[in-house]
Amino acid sequence: MTLVKFNNNNGLVRPYSLFPEMRTLIDSFFNENNLSTLPSVNISEDDNSYHLELSAPGFEKDNFKISVEDNFINISGEFKNEKEDKNRNYTHKEFSYQSFTRSFRLPENVKLDDISAKYDNGILNIEIPKLKAEENKKVKEISVN
Repeated sequence: MTLVKFNNNNGLVRPYSLFPEMRTLIDSFFNENNLSTLPSVNISEDDNSYHLELSAPGFEKDNFKISVEDNFINISGEFKNEKEDKNRNYTHKEFSYQSFTRSFRLPENVKLDDISAKYDNGILNIEIPKLKAEENKKVKEISVN
C-alpha cells in the first residue's frame, strides 16, 4: 500500500502546485525571515572546570551580557547594524538587528566568583571553574546551649 498526499482545493489550482520550485522559494523566504538567531553551543568539562563555547559571529565583546542568578548562567547578546549610502538622487539604507538569550543550569560544584569569559574570532568562551573536593565540604560547628 502506498500513501499519497491529497489536497482538496475544491477544484482550484494553486500556482505552487504547478511549480513546486515556487513553493520552495516561498517557504524558504518566510522561514529565512523567521530563523532563530540562537547561537550554537558546545559544552565540555575537564577536571578543573566546565567550558561553554558559543558561536556568535558578527558580535563585539561589548554586545554580550552574562549573569548568574538562581543557579543559572544567563548569556545574552544584542547588536544593531545600520548602513546608509547617500547619493545624489537616492538614499540606500540597510539595517539589521540580532539578539539572543541562552540560560544553563549550573551544577552545585562551581565557583561562581571565578567565572570568566573571552570573545575571540566569533566564539564566546566561558570558563566555569569547579570547586575542589575540600572546598565543597562545608563544616559548621553547632554549639549546644
